[in-house]
Amino acid sequence: MNRIILFLICSVIIVSSQAQTIVWKEIAPLPEGYNGGEAVTLNNEIYFVAGRTQKAMSAAFYKFSPKTNKWTRLADIPKPATNFAMAVVNGKIYAIGGDQFQDANREYDPETNSWKLLTPMPTARQHINCGVHGNEIFIAGGLTSWKNITQKHEVYNVLTDSWSEKAAIPSLRNNATVVSLNSLMYVLGGAGTKDNIWGDVLTVETYNFKSDTWVQKNDLPQLLFGPGVTVVNNEIIVLGGQTREGTVEDATTKVFIYKAKTDQWFESTPLPIKNVFFGCTSIDNKIYVIGGTVGGNPNWENYSAVYEGTIVEASDKQIFNHSQIITPGRIWDVAFEDINKDNYSDLVVANWFSPPTIYYNSNIGDFNSFKPLPCYEAKDSSNRVHGIGIADFNGDKSPDILAVFNGLNNLVYFSENNEFVLKDTLNTNNSDGLNISLGDIDNDDDIDAVVTNYKQLAMLWLNNGNGRFARSEFDFGLSKIINSTALGDMNDDGNLDIICSLYQSVVVWFNKGNGVFEKMVLPKIYDKGYGTVKLADLDNDHDLDIIFSNNSSGTSIWTNNGKGEFSVAELKLSNCIHLAIGDLDLNGFTDIVCGKTVWLNNGNQEFVQHETFDIEERIFGLWLNDIDNDGDLDLFYSSSNPE
Repeated sequence: MNRIILFLICSVIIVSSQAQTIVWKEIAPLPEGYNGGEAVTLNNEIYFVAGRTQKAMSAAFYKFSPKTNKWTRLADIPKPATNFAMAVVNGKIYAIGGDQFQDANREYDPETNSWKLLTPMPTARQHINCGVHGNEIFIAGGLTSWKNITQKHEVYNVLTDSWSEKAAIPSLRNNATVVSLNSLMYVLGGAGTKDNIWGDVLTVETYNFKSDTWVQKNDLPQLLFGPGVTVVNNEIIVLGGQTREGTVEDATTKVFIYKAKTDQWFESTPLPIKNVFFGCTSIDNKIYVIGGTVGGNPNWENYSAVYEGTIVEASDKQIFNHSQIITPGRIWDVAFEDINKDNYSDLVVANWFSPPTIYYNSNIGDFNSFKPLPCYEAKDSSNRVHGIGIADFNGDKSPDILAVFNGLNNLVYFSENNEFVLKDTLNTNNSDGLNISLGDIDNDDDIDAVVTNYKQLAMLWLNNGNGRFARSEFDFGLSKIINSTALGDMNDDGNLDIICSLYQSVVVWFNKGNGVFEKMVLPKIYDKGYGTVKLADLDNDHDLDIIFSNNSSGTSIWTNNGKGEFSVAELKLSNCIHLAIGDLDLNGFTDIVCGKTVWLNNGNQEFVQHETFDIEERIFGLWLNDIDNDGDLDLFYSSSNPE
């Protein structure tokens, strides 16, 4: 990690984050090249129906042992095909339908190495895949002819050797990739429209096995036809497939990971080669890509190559791997907003030695272009900006800025014609401002502000809807200085409550509406010392918990039962004043950066110490944001040289 240049008093540094990666290696190849095959896992071995050679349909059926890295030819599959559905249920393998619009329902018994034909599928079809739940195999969509896509959804029960019909798939599609996860079947991508069986399909639909209903999820990030799919660690991995860039059709190397919990897509390490129509399965944290073809008409050259990809979770590697100095100065606060509407987050920086300054993101995480805002004339180092808040204060759907000053009144800037214009001054009697929290506290559909002060009480400023603020009569009823605040609905009553950290306690002010607040002091965890308070759902029970960092007593957590009743969590993290929170390893749980240490949330109300940054300097602030638009959070920190 880069050291800060010594002549800088302090700097803001960005540290980039990576999503989980896949490490690929080539393993024992197939005896010859195949495309259109399918693969499944049974008893930690891989079974692969070959599909098609370069010249003709193949009946070849293989087993692969990862332990010995060897392929074994098994009994040929009856009625060979490509574009069929394949599944494992109760220790047996099923291959259903396929090219030439088959209705064949084939069962393989690994104990006897033999196939048999069962009750045919009612609707003969090809370009299909399937989901599995319990003793049943679910097949929806597919081609019934070269002119027709069916929406029929038919289910095979392996115990009764019988078929039934379920709710039809809402969309027209064939050659979608299908996978089961928990109680849902995911149908992703493929092709098909009313007028064109090869029409573009980006949508993702889920079928609930229990309620017999369909729901649409977030689209695929890219058009994909015939990709591979598997599930690893409760995440859906979609690999390769045929895509289109403009008018050019080609196979892709791209790999996408879908987080079902958050309905989000992230890009991961690409395949070693472009590939489509290949077998794909997984064992533990390893993905197997078997055969396939380079794709892209008219070239359909088959692969015999087989690749094993090992998923490397964040806990196995550094999350943050690159640092960059952005600006000198004593940086007290950073706010993120796409100021110039280029879909990348820019920075607004509160600098002790200069006016509030916008740093523009160059789209690759560099911030070489900057612009100071109009401000007071500098007189001494105490008259500097200490906090920054960004929100639409005047209802014009553009970001405005509230700057909190130390020793001067606070300033409000409106966005006008791509410029920020100084519009208002909040008379704080030149208080020593610390930081700011923003939210609609009085439920009048505009953004209000809570401003903390070093030598005075915190102030609640209410917005009239036009970006003009008036100080509330509410004075927090506290004789001690509030160091940090956070806003959140802690008791699910629809009102934003105010959480304050003091020198010896953390206080929740429950918002009762109409300017009335009710005070509750949290169970005491620490003896003394200032720190930072943050809110997040740390235990995944759909309410906000409280995290407080303190340099003398460690980082403490109070868990919320959803009613605004708090319990002390039996967790003790490292000592620090500053912290940042977010899902760093993309597992759906909120992690914590506490000072120079990353603590990862494993989802079981446990935080595992992951890595410590090699930073000798004192930290003044920590912030997380996806600054390079790669789907994961990057870390900003402000620090000073210890000398």
